[in-house]
Amino acid sequence: MARALEKGGSLHTGGAISQVTRKERMEKKLGRPVAVPEMFKVTHVKKSKNPTKEERWIEPRAQETYDRYIRISQEYRSTLPLESQDRPFTQEENENLWKQSAGEPIRGSVYGYPEKAYHKKKS
Repeated sequence: MARALEKGGSLHTGGAISQVTRKERMEKKLGRPVAVPEMFKVTHVKKSKNPTKEERWIEPRAQETYDRYIRISQEYRSTLPLESQDRPFTQEENENLWKQSAGEPIRGSVYGYPEKAYHKKKS
């Protein structure tokens, strides 16, 4: 039913692994925090065994949202002072840029933004 909705569902390639678990595994493997757009791309591009094959997004909406994020983040970067333009975005900057790219929340959720995966864990 979620797949049948025009903007309500979200197809992904994540399978049964939760976003929180996937994020933790990626961070452990990479040795650094993982940003929302990075997680989104991993879970919305079909994996190919042929490395020369072009990446295939699972749905047009996913590619459009990611491309919009790239455009908005480039525009934002160009507004930063020259000495700051090469630094990586902070987690907060990435989250805000993603939320701008994804559009208005639907049923309280931002498309492609698994909030539970990005809340700070309490010890």
